[in-house]
Amino acid sequence: MVGTVTISVERAEIRTGEADPAVAVVKELVIDHRARISVTSPERVRVEVRSSTADGLGADLLRFTGISYHAEGEASDCLLAAVMLGGRGQLTTRKDQLTLGAGGMFLAPMDSNWTTSLEDMTYALVRIRLSDVADQAAGRYDLSARPLRFHGMAALPGTEPVWADTSTFLYRRLIDSGAETIDPLMLDSLKRLTATALLTTFPNSTMTTDYTPGPGDMAPAVVRRAAQFIDAHAAEPLTLARMAAAARVSPRALQAGFRRHLDTTPLGYLRRARLANAHRDLSAADPAAGATVEAIAARWGFTHPARFAAWYREEYGVPPSRTLRD
Repeated sequence: MVGTVTISVERAEIRTGEADPAVAVVKELVIDHRARISVTSPERVRVEVRSSTADGLGADLLRFTGISYHAEGEASDCLLAAVMLGGRGQLTTRKDQLTLGAGGMFLAPMDSNWTTSLEDMTYALVRIRLSDVADQAAGRYDLSARPLRFHGMAALPGTEPVWADTSTFLYRRLIDSGAETIDPLMLDSLKRLTATALLTTFPNSTMTTDYTPGPGDMAPAVVRRAAQFIDAHAAEPLTLARMAAAARVSPRALQAGFRRHLDTTPLGYLRRARLANAHRDLSAADPAAGATVEAIAARWGFTHPARFAAWYREEYGVPPSRTLRD
C-alpha cells in the first residue's frame, strides 16, 4: 500500500553561546574535519546548527557569528554544496582558491584536501552521495568510459539562481518541515532535483561528454515489458538502471527504445504513470475529510506543487484542485 513505508529523518538542532558543542555536531552529522576556532567579538557570539538527513540526502544551516572558523578536510565522495548567507572567507585547495562572501556559493572539492577560513559565517549546506547524482546523470550520458566527477568549486556564471532556489527548497522540505519521516517517493524526487541542479550549476565531466542516444532499434516487446514494470512499481523509487535491469537491456538502449516507440523517456513515462495514480486518488478523495492536493501529489513523489499542477493541467486539462472538488 502506498505511503505505509517511510524513511527516518535524522535531525539535530543546537543553539548556544559556546562553539565547541556545535563544532562536535558539525563533525558528526555534516562533515568530518579538523577545526580551529577563536572568538573575535564576544558580545556577538551566536552559534546555531540545524541539520536534517534522510538516506544520504542532507540539509544544514550553520551559523557561527562573532567567531573565526578555520577548518581542514579531505577528499570525499559525498558532495557538499553551500550558499553563503553571511560572512566572508576563503576556500583553498592545492590548485585553487575561492573567495567567499554573502550570496556566494561553492562545491567542496572531491579530488583534493581543502582548507577554509571563515569570519562570521552563516551558510546553508546540502549533502548528497556522488552515486545518487551519477544515477541521474546516467539517464542522459554514457558514463561507462568516464565516471562522473565534479572538478570545480565555483558555480558556472549564470547558474547561481538554480542552486540558490534548490538549496532553499531543500531547506524548507527537510529542515523547516520538522518531519521525522519522509515518504520514499518524495525523497527520490528530492534527490533527482538535487542531482539535476548540481549537474547544471557546478563544472563536471558530463559537460565534456557528448550525449549519445544509445544503440539502434529495440523490439517493441522490450519496451512493453519495461512499461509494464514501471506501471506495476510506480509507487516505489525507480532509477533508470532498475528499469533497464527489469527489461534486460542497458539504460542507453532503454532510453532509445522509449524514444522510438513511445516518443518519451523511461522517466517521462514514469511521471505519467504517477500522474495517473494521483488523478485516481484525487478523484476518489474527499476534501471535507481533509484530503489535499499537496498531500496526494507528495504521495506520488511530486514535491513541487506548482510543477505538479502544471503537469496535471497539461495531462488532464484542469487543475488538480478541480478534480479534488468535483
